[in-house]
Amino acid sequence: MDIRNLVGRAAPPPTASHLRKNTARLLSGCLLAAAALTACSDGAMAPVPEATDASVRWNTLARELVVLDRTSPPVAGRAYTYLSVAQYAAALSARGIRPDAIPSLASLRDAESPSRAAIATASARVLGALFPSHGVRIEHALAADLSALRGQSIDVAAIERAEVIGTRIAASLLERAQRDGWDAAWTGTVPNGDGFWTGASPQLPMWGQVRPWLWESGSELRAPAPPAFNSQQFRDALDEVWQIAETRTAAQMEIARFWADGAGTYTPPGHWNEIATQLIRERGFGDLQAARTLALMNVAMADAAIGCWDSKFTYWVIRPWQADSRVTTPIGQPPHPSYPSGHACFSGAGAKVLAALFPSEADDLERMAVEACDSRVYAGIHYRFDAEAGMTIGIRAAERALERGDQLLHAEIARAYAGATE
Repeated sequence: MDIRNLVGRAAPPPTASHLRKNTARLLSGCLLAAAALTACSDGAMAPVPEATDASVRWNTLARELVVLDRTSPPVAGRAYTYLSVAQYAAALSARGIRPDAIPSLASLRDAESPSRAAIATASARVLGALFPSHGVRIEHALAADLSALRGQSIDVAAIERAEVIGTRIAASLLERAQRDGWDAAWTGTVPNGDGFWTGASPQLPMWGQVRPWLWESGSELRAPAPPAFNSQQFRDALDEVWQIAETRTAAQMEIARFWADGAGTYTPPGHWNEIATQLIRERGFGDLQAARTLALMNVAMADAAIGCWDSKFTYWVIRPWQADSRVTTPIGQPPHPSYPSGHACFSGAGAKVLAALFPSEADDLERMAVEACDSRVYAGIHYRFDAEAGMTIGIRAAERALERGDQLLHAEIARAYAGATE
């Protein structure tokens, strides 16, 4: 993606419904007809919904729990990541595949009930730890999964071994979760002065210190310094936001609401998880492919969020409506600094990973990411330079996930392998 060409442009009112229809298609939950799949396939087989049940179904439950708990976007992204990494590790370990000898995923598409039992168990253990107030619902979902598998005349001993594997994989990842710093307390103060964000309770000011998956620290993804307050570049960017606020169209409002994903929703990373799960269903991915797809994307988005929040609380940039009281914000006012855009970080990462894994959808995915960025400018929430910087962070995180993500996933499997397969 060329950030300057895609995002660093004036924000014209959208005039066509093509992108809206394609976005709706990916989120509709409907499978394409076989002929359409043949025409636009990335070489995948026809849909086999039962083969994706475990990974996709538990991902769906995670999004529902995020909604119920009104989880913030970075915290939600962390949960999606631990879940999908656990799923992939459990699925491979249940098949007895060593992390140094993982064969082509194309040869592993067939559904194996023991691996599905491991996925379900690992998923339940991870979600139970991250969403403890929903333990009863999570355990009920696990019991239903395991009961269905036992009803298929499958070797009970194999399912029980898979349960042990899933439990141990989850335990290994949850040890990491206890040490990743997500709950660190902030003891700082909001800076004073012209150009700084104002507010009493900034959201997650320590999130930039959370342990990333593929970087040494969030500071490695830190955005460059933003335009100086009241510089010509800053004034031009603020003027653009005000001009849009003064002439905001119904189409722009539709886009702003569609991508808002505020409190009480599955959040921006959840939005990209839903897009991913629909692509997975359309392609008929098996559980291994589904879990790997979700894991690579979620790792990229989680790291992008850490880099984003590191940048936010390094620069503390004032929001547009704080810089100019004429700027209206019809969908709310996020409680953290402006630069860079969190939506852009999540969308740049999510779209880049999915475009690499679903190349026939790359153009639409790229346009969705740009529209998500534009949506925040339309809503009076971000400057254009916030979106540019956020997309750059997201794309950098995605590129590393695509380059090194499999090494990470295999390392997580290796960590749990010995104890999980005894």
